[in-house]
Amino acid sequence: MSSEMGRSGKRKANEEQETPYVPTGMEITTMCFVSNEDKMEQFNACVLKGHMKDRNGKKVHISELPKSFFDLQNDAQVQIVFRKVSLEGYFRLPPWGMDYQRSYELMTSIDANGDAILTDLTGSKVKVTIDEATIERALKLKPGQYSLTDKITETEKRATFLQLKGGVNTYKDLVMEQVILPLQIYAQHFTLTKPVRYTKPSVRMATLFTKALAGKLFSPPHFSRYILSEMIQHSSSKGVKDSPYLGAGC
Repeated sequence: MSSEMGRSGKRKANEEQETPYVPTGMEITTMCFVSNEDKMEQFNACVLKGHMKDRNGKKVHISELPKSFFDLQNDAQVQIVFRKVSLEGYFRLPPWGMDYQRSYELMTSIDANGDAILTDLTGSKVKVTIDEATIERALKLKPGQYSLTDKITETEKRATFLQLKGGVNTYKDLVMEQVILPLQIYAQHFTLTKPVRYTKPSVRMATLFTKALAGKLFSPPHFSRYILSEMIQHSSSKGVKDSPYLGAGC
């Protein structure tokens, strides 16, 4: 009993001593959105997972992508799909590493106007405005024309999934097998909440990727507007407050 209390006390002391925004407990895993084990093995791809503490001592889960994962997404067949949805600029970026502190500050402070409070290189707090142009420059995205917020029609859903199951479609239900891996890689980069499971694709993105591969997408999607909207909504969500998560593309 006393030894257990001792170990518990040491764990608590170690947690209290963790430096804010410094990752700890990072482990290599293949548990991620990409379910193609042969592809993961071919590129020796993996994901790094761990956690850090924010300035207030709150635990933040981390998922980061090493170079091997970037090698996976450079697969020629994957790049064909990314090019058709105008994401080739982003997915050709080299591995950049994660600025844990500023990524977390952006995720938790951006408001409805796109204003966020970040720490600059001198340690001072500064207000930074994130707009669509900023996102396009940073992520190498093309200016968009095709809206990603319009309602998805039942016809589009039927063209995307083999069967409709009341909102529980999985990657295995996609009509076009070629979009599965690109969709999973996209999800690994752009999912803002900690995944409960990795089997369910975004219906919006699945519809978009399928339409593009079928040759029915005639203008670049407005990704910068969509990403900005997602970030703003996420910053005030329950997930950020209860179980914050910092993913690879944040």
